[in-house]
Parts: sequence; structure tokens; C-alpha cells
Amino acid sequence: MNHNSTSLSDNGVFPKIIFSIVLLGSLGNFITILYVTFTKQLHTPTFLAIGSLAITDLIVCMMSLIFMLPVVKPDFFHSGLQSVLCIILSIAMVKSSCDVVFLFSLRYALIVHPLNCRQYLTNSFVISASLTFWGYSLIISVLVLLIQSSIYNMNMDNYENHLIGTAISILIITVLPVTIISVLHCLKMRKLRSTTVNTAMTRRMSLI
Repeated sequence: MNHNSTSLSDNGVFPKIIFSIVLLGSLGNFITILYVTFTKQLHTPTFLAIGSLAITDLIVCMMSLIFMLPVVKPDFFHSGLQSVLCIILSIAMVKSSCDVVFLFSLRYALIVHPLNCRQYLTNSFVISASLTFWGYSLIISVLVLLIQSSIYNMNMDNYENHLIGTAISILIITVLPVTIISVLHCLKMRKLRSTTVNTAMTRRMSLI
């Protein structure tokens, strides 16, 4: 069993599978961007938010594909270019998590506050929010890099540095967005249950 796993790693089967998945993700996001861009019926706030997420995910996929190239060509880029690509990837990943939270926020607002959404939720609002998320992602990525650089200056081994950096990334990209989405989902379900109860009471009162 271990021999088979080792042979798969030696033959590069697993990296090729990951490369294929990321390549398909890039293609899917690119098609989504084109479809939203050239379909006038989809020029709505919700689909603009989806298109913004597709653009960000396309950047993440493209950066991931570039990082996978050293599997085939170890001397593809020098350390300076690698640092720039790491920064771009970090910004795009934070922006992607912001876009996901924004989509869930739109869904919550459309269900809980439909009348206000029609008044305030416009294409310009979504575009402004997307640009704001890019700025926020840039600031967060710079702060994370500063924190990591200060950690590297401490007397820690590479494993501890990597562990702390991974924990910070998971907190920002995964834990915080999932927490916000969970809170919005609970508020949405609470509102739906309240609406259902009020509707049932209104029907009963009308029968009296």
C-alpha cells in the first residue's frame, strides 16, 4: 500500500490531478465571466457579484497554475517573482472570501429586506463594494506579511513559522467568513420562521 502511494507521488499523478482540477476551475470561471459580461439580462446586482467572484477565483486559479509549473520546470522563476506571485495570490484569496460573504449577504438582504434592496442594491453599489474588497484585501495581505516577517525574526524553526502563518491564513480566509455566513444564515432562518408564524396567525384570525 505504501509502495503504491510512493509510486503515485514519484510519477507525479497527484500533482497532475490537482493541475487538471485547477485548470477546469480556470476554464469554468472564464466562461462565467464571459457569460455574465455578454448577456444583458444578467447585468443585475446579483450576477455582477457572481461575476466579481468569478474574476477573483480565476486569478487564484491562474496563480495556482503558475506555482504548479515548477513541478515540471524547477527553474521557472526566481525568488523575487515568487514573492510577488505570493502577494497577488494572498490578495486574491482574501478577496474571494469577501466575495463569498458578500453573496450570502445579498441573499440575506433579498430575503429579509426585499423592499430596501430594490432601493439601495444597484449595479453601482456592487461595483463599489467589489473595489472596496480589493482595497481591504490589499491591506489585510500587507498586515499578514508584516506579522509573518516579524515572526520570522523571532527564534523559531521553519515548522513553527509555517504553522503560525497557516493559522493566520485559515483564520482570515476561512474561519471569519464561515462565522459571518453562519450568523447570516441563522438570522435568515429566524426571520423566515417568524414570517411563517405571523402568516399562520393572520390566516387563523381571518377565519374568526
